[in-house]
Amino acid sequence: MSILSQPLRLTRHTVLFGFSVILLVLSTKVSSAQQSSDPPPSPVTAAPILYGKVQSTQTFVGTVVPTKTAIVGSAVDGRVIELRVDEGDRVSAQVFPKKKDSDQKDSEVPECCQGTSEQQDGTEESDEFDSGSIIAQVLTATIELEIEAAQKECVALHEEYMKLDKGNLPEEIRQAEALKEAAREVRDFLEKEYNRIKKLSDRGAVTERELQEAKYKWEQAKQVYNERKEASALAEEGPRVEDIAIAKARRDMQAKVVEKLQDQLKKYTIRSKFDGYIVKEFTEAGAWVNRGDPVAEVAALDEVDVLVNVLESAINFIERGEKVKVDIPSLAEESPRDGIVELIVPRADYKTRTFPVKIRLANEIHKGVPVLKAGMLAKVKLPTSPGLLAYIVPKDAITLGGSTPVIYVIEGATDKNQTGKPRPIAVETGIAVDNFMVVSPIDPKDKLKKKTLVVTQGNERMQGVAAVKVTGLNTEKPESGFKEQTKENASQVTRTDTRN
Repeated sequence: MSILSQPLRLTRHTVLFGFSVILLVLSTKVSSAQQSSDPPPSPVTAAPILYGKVQSTQTFVGTVVPTKTAIVGSAVDGRVIELRVDEGDRVSAQVFPKKKDSDQKDSEVPECCQGTSEQQDGTEESDEFDSGSIIAQVLTATIELEIEAAQKECVALHEEYMKLDKGNLPEEIRQAEALKEAAREVRDFLEKEYNRIKKLSDRGAVTERELQEAKYKWEQAKQVYNERKEASALAEEGPRVEDIAIAKARRDMQAKVVEKLQDQLKKYTIRSKFDGYIVKEFTEAGAWVNRGDPVAEVAALDEVDVLVNVLESAINFIERGEKVKVDIPSLAEESPRDGIVELIVPRADYKTRTFPVKIRLANEIHKGVPVLKAGMLAKVKLPTSPGLLAYIVPKDAITLGGSTPVIYVIEGATDKNQTGKPRPIAVETGIAVDNFMVVSPIDPKDKLKKKTLVVTQGNERMQGVAAVKVTGLNTEKPESGFKEQTKENASQVTRTDTRN
């Protein structure tokens, strides 16, 4: 090889090497271009699959009613001198402090005759008429006079009892002793006089008549002395126990008469027995009321009941204590309220064949007026079928249009802003619960799992999508007809369970 041909060969190798480098760079750029051409994850909104007890529900129309009402009447005959309430006023059952004994007692009347004694404190009757807001007052002048007269009679009987209980005074005992001694002196004198006349009679100096007269006077004096002697002993011993007991019983009996009258006096003040509102008046100041006549109607509205009439086909699916949602159309700006099934009346209306059910709601007081008022229209969702364990998803998660409904489960994503792969699952739909629906996979190989995310927005464009990004997460749950279960038992979920 000549010297001139060697540079030419080196140049050819260099060209081939350069061409190889260019091809490698171009292939790398093509690969990068292909990678950069893959579409980004599709943004979607998702929601977790829920698992629990599902029941179909039905909306029942009901009425707001007070938890209790009472027509407060007069317990006595009399004239109303004051009506302290108007319709709409609030009344209370608060216990008012009783007056101190020093304010009630009369120093001239013994304690046993005061009437409102410790014997009544704490009793149901005493508490009943000493508590609660005053609704009306009936004239009490006549009964107050009767109480005063009864107390005076009780005082007299009390003094008589105390006189016997204390026994005789020393002066009375000495008086009885003096009378006894006087009778003894008379007896001794007449005895001597009889003996003198008897001696004269033996000599014939006096007649038989004079002798018998002297004897009679002497015998009489002996009996008078014996009587004065026993009286002195009784005076010293004091009154008999039986007499003291009789006097005490008479005093106590009259004291009970005083208590009875004072108990009647309390009934002249008409009070409310529970917290509530005056919804109707039946009388006015100056009117005469008889015993049992209505004065005012009180309704308790701090809590209210919604009364609904449930068909006999659904009544057995409702349970006491069950939480339900109650909607008040007149308060549409507020979300449905939480209620609890308080009562299920086990007797139907014979004409409508419906059973009364009461749902208890907490009420609110705004500017002194209850927000929920008696007579308002209410709507309640109540279960109408037995409870079934099933999986539910939002209705928006179900894609229709094909031969079977489909849901898209996101694999690999469990929370917001995470990326996962959508996987379609053909499902069978069941009963609807609010904005959710029961679903069950058609293919037994497909398994649903609680808390797995499903696409709710963007699922209509899932064809050919390889990845999705969860940009929104909906965690809402049904308001009624669903009770979420903490433990998942897929074996209890069958295809028949999900059918309506």
